[in-house]
Amino acid sequence: AWRIREGARPLYLTTANGREPLYDYATALMMAAIGRRALAGRLTSVFFSLIFLAATYGWTRKLFDRRIALWSCAGLAFGFWPLMVSRHMLRTITLPALFGLALFFYLGGTGRSRWPATLAAGICLGLSFYSYIPARALWLLFPLLTGYWLLTRTEGRPGLNQLLLTLLPAGLIGWPLWRYLQLNPAAEARLGQLSAPLRAAGQGDFSLLWQSLRGSLALFSLAGDGVWRYNLAGRPWLGPTASLLFVVGLLLAFWYFWRRDQRYGAGALLALGLLVIGFAPAAITGPELATTQAIGLLPVLYLFPALALAAGRRWLGARWPGSERWQPWLIGGGFLLLAAGSSQAYFGDWANRPEVRLQYESTLVAMLEELAATGERGAA
Repeated sequence: AWRIREGARPLYLTTANGREPLYDYATALMMAAIGRRALAGRLTSVFFSLIFLAATYGWTRKLFDRRIALWSCAGLAFGFWPLMVSRHMLRTITLPALFGLALFFYLGGTGRSRWPATLAAGICLGLSFYSYIPARALWLLFPLLTGYWLLTRTEGRPGLNQLLLTLLPAGLIGWPLWRYLQLNPAAEARLGQLSAPLRAAGQGDFSLLWQSLRGSLALFSLAGDGVWRYNLAGRPWLGPTASLLFVVGLLLAFWYFWRRDQRYGAGALLALGLLVIGFAPAAITGPELATTQAIGLLPVLYLFPALALAAGRRWLGARWPGSERWQPWLIGGGFLLLAAGSSQAYFGDWANRPEVRLQYESTLVAMLEELAATGERGAA
């Protein structure tokens, strides 16, 4: 990021086995404001996480309703995994933020205001290609969603013209990166390392792929990413209650899609698509480092529990009308417990673990800071 601040303009970064540059450009802008400090990277992640929350609320409300959007974003605000990625100095958080903005703009606007919003969707979608690898597949959800609306003859939703106006600028913006990677395939060393299960499957050996899939399915509720650098090792993405709600919400999403539900059908299709595409990298490579690799599914991690909560609220309200008075308190209390548990896990447990300090080489950092504090030029 500092090299960018000093004038470098890389299209792709080949350090650390290769990575997209958008996060580094954003961090360079932050460094221009506050100087060459580690805080610049953390603030960049925080700002992208706020964009992610706002955009997710926006498109979720358009495809579902205000209550489901609010509950889904409350989970994203208080959950442990979203808390981690919003504080890591990693490019992963830029993907759900930019994709969420693209989706929000794609769904927004009517009449004359529709076309500027659609163009903005294309720009955000194109920029997302410079964020993280899963963006190269997530764009498929736009034609999938539009095709659903065309088949169901849904009025007031984006059609083919808007789809083209979104995909064309997105493709033009992403083309330089695609061309660079086509001419320099060795630049993505990490991608080649992680594709071993697919190469084995192509030769008829599905054992590695099955092993990865089986281990990754446990990430939701049973056993999480074991790398201390990015997770409280072994902590799954969801707790017991949220896991149960997730399964119920997943079944409801299938039901809404299968019935072509007029209110929730399109949103259910999008949520299922995000889940499949977002989970695919972890399913291929296994649970290790899934905290970063499965970032594409983060927008819907708490959407499925929110669907279950909404259905449960309607069911209880129809049978016990008086329950509507205490339901908000019960649900709000659940989110407060989630926030308390995530805060304790992150600030109280993860941050003080010796394994984490070892991963981040805190002793070496402290030595360098001490040398720098001596004032001896070049000592650090």
